[in-house]
Amino acid sequence: MKKTKRRSGCLTRILMSLIGLFIVLFIIYSIIAMLLINKVKVVEEGERIAPSHSVMSSSDVRNILLIGTDSRGEDRGRSDSMILLSINSKTNKINMVSLMRDTYVQVPGYGGCKLNAAYSYGGPELLMDTIEENFYIDIDDYVTVNFMSFANIVDAVGGVEIEVNDSEADAINVLLDSKEGVSMFGQPDEDDYLNGGGTYKLNGKQALCYSRLRKVGNADFERTERQRKVLSGILKNAATLNPFKIGSVAGDALPSMTTNLSKGSMYLLSLRLPIFLLGYDIEQLRIPAEDTYWGSDIDGESVLEIDFDANIDMIKKDLYDE
Repeated sequence: MKKTKRRSGCLTRILMSLIGLFIVLFIIYSIIAMLLINKVKVVEEGERIAPSHSVMSSSDVRNILLIGTDSRGEDRGRSDSMILLSINSKTNKINMVSLMRDTYVQVPGYGGCKLNAAYSYGGPELLMDTIEENFYIDIDDYVTVNFMSFANIVDAVGGVEIEVNDSEADAINVLLDSKEGVSMFGQPDEDDYLNGGGTYKLNGKQALCYSRLRKVGNADFERTERQRKVLSGILKNAATLNPFKIGSVAGDALPSMTTNLSKGSMYLLSLRLPIFLLGYDIEQLRIPAEDTYWGSDIDGESVLEIDFDANIDMIKKDLYDE
């Protein structure tokens, strides 16, 4: 009887110790997470324009618009890339949807324009309104990231593993050496240059150059694919990220990020991030999809006209499982 009580008491002490350790680690994680979240620039959402029709909406789906801008200072800049991160808790699926910036759309209050013009005219709110109006997607949240912040995020997750071909490697080296590259990062280190095609763990400046390539391959179509590959690498690494090691690097990236997500929402997302990234399938899409667009010249600009019905049907099927 005494041995049974001793074993029971020992197990109880071990269990209580483990619970105590978990609580301590959770408190430390929460402190670090909030310190980092407090570095992000949180803004109140500006005025929104209601769409002229109903939009696809579900309690199981959360859509966050990621906007990469070419801003390097206080100016708003242009939306250099637009990726919709759609999280479906019913299907356990995350979709990364690239929105081609040359897509010809109707911008509320401005008429027919390229999609990326919406951000220049009215910031993230007008860009979200434009996507809702043209593609029937419900979007309430956004995050904007400029060039330098993007590079710092890649460094914060330890780089991203990407396979590049010879043409891409050469173009990355040229962009690193260009006036624009030097103005952003300073003179490249010898280790920054790529020795031809192959699989590399790209650092922040290399990944940024890779994501911005437009004159290699099929122009902006392959460019958006490269951006999704880098984002996928960031998410993959973030799933196993040690929050105790990223503070100093992430601290450089976060002040350049702007979002309308509340600090509470960001904290809750950070708690669920490992579940999303380890337990969810990650898929990639592009709008417009293949065989649903054609090139046109409108008012002297080269644009992509698209079959909206076909793309909306794809969104309904892939994002909302309808």
